[in-house]
Amino acid sequence: KAEGRAYFWKIVSQVPSANLTALAERETRKILLVFGPLYIIVAMALGGLILVRGRHVTAEKALRESEARTRLLLDGISVGFGVEDLNGQTILANEGWARILGYTPEEFLNMHFTEYTHPDYAAEDVSLFGELAEGKRDRYQVEKRYLAKNGEDIWGRLTRTLVRDEQGNPKNCLGVVEVITERKHAERALVESEARFKSFMEAAPIGIAAKDAQGRFTYVNPVVCQHFGVPQEAIIGKTAADFRRSDIAAAIARAERKVIETGTPQAFEGETDDMPLGVQVIRNIRLPIKD
Repeated sequence: KAEGRAYFWKIVSQVPSANLTALAERETRKILLVFGPLYIIVAMALGGLILVRGRHVTAEKALRESEARTRLLLDGISVGFGVEDLNGQTILANEGWARILGYTPEEFLNMHFTEYTHPDYAAEDVSLFGELAEGKRDRYQVEKRYLAKNGEDIWGRLTRTLVRDEQGNPKNCLGVVEVITERKHAERALVESEARFKSFMEAAPIGIAAKDAQGRFTYVNPVVCQHFGVPQEAIIGKTAADFRRSDIAAAIARAERKVIETGTPQAFEGETDDMPLGVQVIRNIRLPIKD
């Protein structure tokens, strides 16, 4: 029996991965010839183990092929994709993430995400990541600045999701980053343009106002406030009827309706005496604002 067991484990330990089914049949016959009928059960067990091992190798091959397809898919997408452990260390990064920040996927390994996050945005991300790693939240999304390897600022929209194990405990985190640098630059240019335009409006020596389709003020500059004798916040949302004499307010309303209906400017010039500054000669030009 001892000799049989030794031979059994010797065979199991030395079986290569290829041709496992054929080996199972050959070794089973060898056991029957050498040790006789008493070891039929052992031979059956040996064959079973080898066949099971063959199925395991097949499963491993399928898993490797699946992982290769997944990696090919991840490397082919333009967004950045990464996996981090619960301490924030990067354990996987796709080619897209590498291209965005200028690192290789291998360089990302074991880098903490704060190493490529702009200092102005690190504290918020660290706080949110801590809640994620502790299982207090399942995901979060932020827009933040990254630092590329060459020092360039990269804007990205990060969506980070918690992955849990079979018991529901936090396991690791998946991050997907979409580059939004161009959008952020466009938004900044728009804000700067609006600021310049508002500065011009505020400094203009003439009254400038904007209204919606119902005739409500949406903007007035300081000269208009001076004419009405009230601050800007007291004018916004109101109409001419709240400040002008009824006949003048009605004439203004008719002119504004005509501007909206025809889409053409309307000019009015005349004397007015219903505002705090007394009698004035005013030239009023109304222009349509088109979407």
